[in-house]
This record gives sequence, structure tokens and C-alpha cells, in this order.
Amino acid sequence: MKRHRTRATRYWWYQWLIAGLVAPVSLAAQRQAPVRPPAAARDTLRDSTRTGSLGAMVVSATRSAQALRTLPQHVSVLDASTIVQMPAQTAVDLLRSVPGFTTRDFQSGMQMGPSQSIVSFRGLGGSSAGRTLILLDDVPVGDPFSGWFDWGRLPLPLIESVEVVRGGGATSWGSRALGGVVNLRTVTPNRSGASALIETGSFGTTHSAGAGTLRRGNVTATIAADAWNTSGTLLLREDQAGAIDRPIGRLSNVVVGKLTWDASPTLRLWSTASRFRGGERPYRTTDEEQVDDVRAGVRWVHRSGAIAMVTAYAVQRGSLNVSTSVNSARTTETPSRAFDAPADGVGLSAQYTQQLAKHQLTAGTDLSSGYGRLAEEQNWVSTRFTRRRLMTGRQTIAGMFIQDALDLGPTLQLQASLRGDVVHEQSRRRSLYAIPENIRLSDTTYAERSTTKLTGSVGARWQMVPQAALRVNAYEAFRAPSLYEQVYPRFSSRGAITESNPGALAEQLGGGEVGLDLTARELITARVTVFYNRVRGALLDLTVGTAGAVATDIPPCGLTPARQTCAQRRNVSALVSKGVETEITVKPHTRWQLQAGYSYTPTRVSAPGEPVDAMEVIRAPRHMASASVRTDVPRVASITVEGRHVGRRFDNDLNTIRLTDFTLLNVRVSRAVHPHLMLQATGENLLDRRFPVGRSGGGLEDMGAPRWLTVGVRTTW
Repeated sequence: MKRHRTRATRYWWYQWLIAGLVAPVSLAAQRQAPVRPPAAARDTLRDSTRTGSLGAMVVSATRSAQALRTLPQHVSVLDASTIVQMPAQTAVDLLRSVPGFTTRDFQSGMQMGPSQSIVSFRGLGGSSAGRTLILLDDVPVGDPFSGWFDWGRLPLPLIESVEVVRGGGATSWGSRALGGVVNLRTVTPNRSGASALIETGSFGTTHSAGAGTLRRGNVTATIAADAWNTSGTLLLREDQAGAIDRPIGRLSNVVVGKLTWDASPTLRLWSTASRFRGGERPYRTTDEEQVDDVRAGVRWVHRSGAIAMVTAYAVQRGSLNVSTSVNSARTTETPSRAFDAPADGVGLSAQYTQQLAKHQLTAGTDLSSGYGRLAEEQNWVSTRFTRRRLMTGRQTIAGMFIQDALDLGPTLQLQASLRGDVVHEQSRRRSLYAIPENIRLSDTTYAERSTTKLTGSVGARWQMVPQAALRVNAYEAFRAPSLYEQVYPRFSSRGAITESNPGALAEQLGGGEVGLDLTARELITARVTVFYNRVRGALLDLTVGTAGAVATDIPPCGLTPARQTCAQRRNVSALVSKGVETEITVKPHTRWQLQAGYSYTPTRVSAPGEPVDAMEVIRAPRHMASASVRTDVPRVASITVEGRHVGRRFDNDLNTIRLTDFTLLNVRVSRAVHPHLMLQATGENLLDRRFPVGRSGGGLEDMGAPRWLTVGVRTTW
């Protein structure tokens, strides 16, 4: 396939500008004497998080630091000690312990590609793009074209804490946060040091990671690297596999750098940059992705307590994919499509927080722009492709918000927010060429369009008695369709086609939740939330038709392989999500911690007159549960045992393909053999359960990862 130069390289001037502004002053600061911020400033520059504690400080719900005990939203926090001890190898597997967290399928993070890792909460799935906003240190980090996030871009050892907001309650973040927010907070070391990790395990898996921090005065520089290599497992069910089926090996490599400068007791400047490369091995064969990004920010704290922040980011992504069609005996395969899909995005945000008497007022603005281009070669004849399809689009989103957190005393807190957004789409075009003649066969340009949305929320938290608090929150949120949904068709590995829709409209969510927080000293923390969400104009992947025993031409997909489906992204009347979420943390002893969570989400489609009316949302289980026991015995070992259950769900919108429920057991054991040396072992799917994570219309099943064991050594100094 002809390689296309990534258009996003034109935007490197923007990235170098950000880095150039921050790096020189940061290096110059090394000549200054150390400055220690006053207590008030230090508190605003650092979040205190603790799993299961309602005193944890979070920013994901309101864009300003707030204690959980003051918020009307249900926010979950995973702290550093929990992250280190959980039996997870990747960030996405770590998040599966959060009640209601789902991805497009339930494949292990070791085998998962970016299109499979779309995050959903409360059953708000069924689309080709995610409805959940992913943040890295309070800055959006998803792909500018699709909104996807390849979880390999963030090494697990770099994560200090995770904040999770379910549903549309975090309206101040605007579009992309309709279904929730996941905020990944990275480590900010306070001293010089280094660490290294080496692991090996099942299926030829090797993992190496390292990080180093240099602190001089009030300047801190950190660089980290992480590399995975695995031979992988056979995804197709063994009795269905043929001669051409093989284990899917994957590689990933990422380098991350972070620079922080406390220029004065009240001023902090920071910048980060990273490069990620991942995909099936060897590289440049069937599936590869490369992502480069840089982000920077300034945070200023006035002596009155007011906080001003400005952040900027730039990201570029390149993606190469080659797919094939397979005969019924699975003995031969023929190239079907090959594409190169570069995308780039830039963003800027500014906000100001001021305490006025009992009011904490926060106001801000965001601006982001993303561009995507798909160059796809198709229609294989004899020895080459004979058609090339080009698709492009640009989306710009500008928004402003204001929020008031009113503290009426130790028992009552009120919160209200209002946000306005303008979404502008342009340069949306699809062209078809005959190759190698390069003759244009068709050319369609879609009109520019703009959408304006006003959203908001209002909520309250009432501490009824010292041991119990009531939370109430109502909200209105929206999501503009991504460029991916508008111009890019998706082709599954089994042949199913999901066509794009340039006419797709924005979704709007209205909903509310009522929750109860219960505490018993430091021993028990329990939270229960009942919610109702209705997504009007929900954009779903809807089945248009299914091919018979031979390939069939089904508009708008075109030639559809035998027994495979043609679908298109279309707006329906509504998506109705209602249910309950619970989580409990018990600490009977300083060396023991027990956690459990459960979610019940019977989400259904409302589409009167359509075949999908009253159907359950694709891949959204009604029941999900998790539980873990952790013990830390000095000079013996730290042990965590985790169990997860995922209920039955459907793998198509018409609910004719049913996937069975499954339960997994995971274990992690670590032992410190020296103050600077630790041994560790992790077992995922310890009981070696075999369970389907996907099934095609022809009956082919993709299986979840089998038992996966790793052992390693970690050192710090």
C-alpha cells in the first residue's frame, strides 16, 4: 500500500512553540534557590486522594478541586496504593474494578486495540465512538478524529490516581463527556530518584519499564519509558480456527517526559511530551498506530485564594491497517482493504476560580480543533487494489462555562453549572478514484454546518447525620458526532461493515441521580446511586441488512461478505438508561481492605416503528460485579485477590446474538526482599475460563484471553 505523509506534521510548529515557551524558563529556574510554597498554595497544587475516602480531593466532576464529601455526583477514586496492588497489567484492566465500567468488548488489555477500548458507563454504549471523556492530568487526551484512547499510551507505573465520574453530571467539560469522565493523574515526584521494572510471562510476554526523576531546587524533570512484547493468543475459538488463523502478537512502546517548575510560591508551569507506537507484530504489517503529543500549562494562585489556569495541547496520530477476506474453510485469505488514517488536533483552555464568601465560582472557556484524513485502497483484483477512497473532515468546538459551588455549612452544599458550546464542521469530503490510472470516479463535498448547545446541571448534598448523606443531581449534557462517525466506515475482522453518516446529528442527554453515602468511622464507606438517563437522538450502529450465502450488494455499504451484516450510524428517538450502582470499602484492620461494587443497568433503545425498538443496547450487560480482598503483611507479602463478573449481553443491535456471562479471578502477590527491591507476580483469569467477547453474524466467536501469568522484579533508588 502506498504510504501517505501524515498531514499532522504541519502542526509540529505548534507543539514546539508550547515546549519552547516552557522549557527555557524551566531550565533557567534551576539557578534559583529552592522556594517552598505556603501551605494554602501547596494544597491547591496537589490533590489528596484515597480509595474509599470521602475526603479525597478531585477535579473531574467540577473542574475545580472539591472534596468528595461535598459533591452531588457519584465520583470514584483509585489511589496510588490501590493501583500498585491491583492485579492489572494495563490501565484499562485496572478500571474494570469500577462498577459499571465497560469497553466495546471485554478483551484483556494485553490483546485490545484502540477501537475495542471505547469506554462506556451506565450502558451508554452502542456507538462507534465513545461517550466518555478521557483526561490526562485534567487535559483531554483522546484521538482528535474518533475520540478513542489507546491505553498503551500511558504506562501503569506513571499513574498516581484515577477519578471516575459516571453519567452526564460533569457538564462543565462539554461535548465528549455525555457518558462520563475518566481523569488519569500522573505522578509528580518531590525528590530525585529512579525505578525499573522487568517482567516475563505467558505467551512469550516481556515487559520492561523505567522512570527517572531529577529535582533541582524548584524544578522537577521526569522521563519514563514502557515496552510490551507478546506473542499473544488465538482470538478465534479453537474449533473454528483454520490454517490461516494464528495468535495475534502485539507490541507497544511509549516514552513520556514531564517538566515542572514552581516559579514562585504561587506559580507553577509544567509541560509533558510523549511518543507512542503500538500494534500487531511485526510493525508495518496489518495494524499499527503512532501517537505524538505535547501539553503544557500554567497555574497561578493569588494570595486571596483565587486560582487561574491555562492549558494547551497538540496531538497527532498516524494509523495503518490492512484487512483481508477469508474463505469459508479458513484456508486462504485475500487482501480486502488497506488504509492510512492520519489525524491531528490542538486545544486551549483557560479557567478562573474565586472564593466569594460562601460561593466558589469557576468560569472558563475551551477551544479545540481536530482534522482527520482517511486514504483507503480497496477492490483487490488479481495482484493489486484497483480503487482508492479519500475522506476528510475538520471539527472545531468552542465553549464557555460558569459554575457555582455554594457551601451553606457543614451539612448542606449546593452546586449549579451552565455551559454553552458551538460546534463547527467543515472540509467534509469523500472521493473515489480508479488506480493506478488515478481517475476520479466520484466526489462528494458535504456542506459546512454549525450546532449550538446550552447545557447545565444543578445538585445538592445534605449531610443528614454524621454517618449518612443524601446526594441529588439533575443535568443536561450533549455530544456532537465525531468525524469518525461522519466520514469513516468501519470494517470488522470478520467482514461486517458499519457505514458512516455525514448527516448524523448531536445527541442530548437529560437525566438525574439520587445517592446515599454511608460511613462508619474509618471502617466502612458505602455508596449507593440510583440514576435515570435519556439520550435523545442517540447515535447508534443500526443493522441495515444481512448478506445470504454469497456476498450481496447492500446499500449504503456496497458489497457485503456472505452471512455478514451491513450497518450504518443513525440517530434514533432515544436511548434509555436506568439502574443502580453500589460500592463499599471495608477496612477491618490496618493490614486488610475489602472492596466490592455492583451495577444494574437494563439500558434499552426507544425507536418506535424500527426493528431495534425496545431492544437492549449492544454489548451492555445488565449485571456487573467486582470484589477484592487485599492484605499487607510486613516482611511476608502483599496479596490482592479480585473477582469480576460480567452478565450476559448481546453482540448486535437486534439482540439475536447473545453472549454468555462469565466470572474471572485475578491475583497479585508482591514481596519486598530489600528496601529497594521487590518481587511480584500477577495472574489474570487464574481459573482459565474460556468466554466469548464477540460473535459475528456467521457464528465465528472471538474469545477472551486465557490464563495469563507474569512474574517480575521492581527496583527503586
